Amino acid sequence: MNYAIITVDTEGHDGVNPIEKLIWGKLSDDSYAGIDLIMDITDNYGIKALFFVDMAEAWDYGKENIKIIINHIRARGHVVGVHIHPDHMADKSRLFLWEYSKEEQLTIIKKCTELYKEITNESPKYFRAGKYSANFDTLDIINDLGYKYDFSQFMGQKWCGLKPALTADKPCRYKNLIEFPVSVFKSAETPIFKRYDKLDIEMVSSQYNYVIHKFSKINNNVIILFAHSFSFIKWRRNPDRPLLWKKNIRKFKSAILKVRKNKNINIISPDELEKLTTEGGLDISVEGNLEPQIKVKNYILAYYFLLTTSIRILSYNKKAKIFFGLNMLIAIIIFSFVIIKLY
Repeated sequence: MNYAIITVDTEGHDGVNPIEKLIWGKLSDDSYAGIDLIMDITDNYGIKALFFVDMAEAWDYGKENIKIIINHIRARGHVVGVHIHPDHMADKSRLFLWEYSKEEQLTIIKKCTELYKEITNESPKYFRAGKYSANFDTLDIINDLGYKYDFSQFMGQKWCGLKPALTADKPCRYKNLIEFPVSVFKSAETPIFKRYDKLDIEMVSSQYNYVIHKFSKINNNVIILFAHSFSFIKWRRNPDRPLLWKKNIRKFKSAILKVRKNKNINIISPDELEKLTTEGGLDISVEGNLEPQIKVKNYILAYYFLLTTSIRILSYNKKAKIFFGLNMLIAIIIFSFVIIKLY
């Protein structure tokens, strides 16, 4: 049996009022498509999610705002973990935790941990670095502060500072911590190029279904289903006037159903995950695996997934724009050559 858990990075960043627009998801018609809609959907399926709230935003947008968010999520029966984008409370020019010394990281993480305790009267158990930017100093710090679980490892992602990687796609132990890596797969590999992607509810449905099917064939694993507080809104062009993204809502529901229908995957709550780890229901090794277990070996399929991914992120990713542009140029050349040959 495999297990799946829904994690939601809960954060603002851009615009005049990122808390209201990108976390609560307030739209121009005064409706909301943020964390409450995510919880409405998961509640409807009887699922409790793990919301990683960016504690550092308290120093940018006010502690009361973060307090209200955390208490609201917990009141609805979901679980809150600590998420940290350090630029909100430290240096605006340093976005990644690995850019800070161990002493600087300790100050940042300790402040966020204490704020969590102040708000909840409990010690946090779950941690994910903003932009997956933990390094081994980060893990040592959260281990010493009493965290139990880290969700920061993203193998193949240049932003992640855990190098060499602890693990690719299976949970493993690091001191007193259990590392649950982002569910990564090798989406393309050639002699001169390789690409790693993560399982994400915003990804193209055909690719998501393919990867879920492959993960279901691996026993005794934990699959991380990934979303953001702003996954249901279009905001990148104008974060102050976000629009409802109905397609992503359908994707989210479909993603949950796809997993629930799979007999070899059980979606569980963070509390159930903790029970599995403490009572021995999940075999977690000291060492992880150093290569993703899922690889898209078919070149045509890999190309199709790469092209559809580039189209999905075209509006904000420069590399995707270049890749899509090159493909369009090649298509025009081929089309022109065919037309010349015909006439």
